[in-house]
Amino acid sequence: MDRCVKCGDVATSAPLITFSWHTPLIFLSIFAGVVLYLILALILRQSVSFRVGLCHRHASLRRAWSVGAWIGLVAFLGGFFVAAAMESGIPLLVVNLPGLVLAIVGSRLATTLRPIVIRDGVGHFTGACPSYLESIPAMPLPVPGRGER
Repeated sequence: MDRCVKCGDVATSAPLITFSWHTPLIFLSIFAGVVLYLILALILRQSVSFRVGLCHRHASLRRAWSVGAWIGLVAFLGGFFVAAAMESGIPLLVVNLPGLVLAIVGSRLATTLRPIVIRDGVGHFTGACPSYLESIPAMPLPVPGRGER
C-alpha cells in the first residue's frame, strides 16, 4: 500500500491533486495590472496531476484547512457587502482582515506538496518527508549519448 508523503505512515487515501506552476517572472506583470497577470498565469502555467498518498491524520488536516480557507474567502468577500450595507468601515477590519488571513493561511497549510518547477509533464516538488523519499526507488541514470539534449 502507498505511504503518506507527509509522515511516511500507511496512506489511507490518495486524492488526485492537480499542481500548477508558472515561472516566477510572471509575477512582475502584476505591476501592469492584476488582470494581465491572471491572463498570463493561466496561459503560461504548466500542470501535472497525480495521486498523493495521505494518512488519516494528514488527510483530515488537509480537509480542515481547505474548509477554513474557503470560509475565510467567503468571509473576506462577504465583508465588503456588509460594509456597504452598514455604510461603515468596521466590517472591513472585523470580517475582511481575519477572512483574508484565514484564506491565505488555510490555503497554504492545506497544500500537501509544493511545486518548484513543472516542465513537460514532469514536476519537482518540496514538502515530502525524508522517510517517504527514501522509500522511492532511485531512477536509473541516463546512458550517455542516448536521449540527452
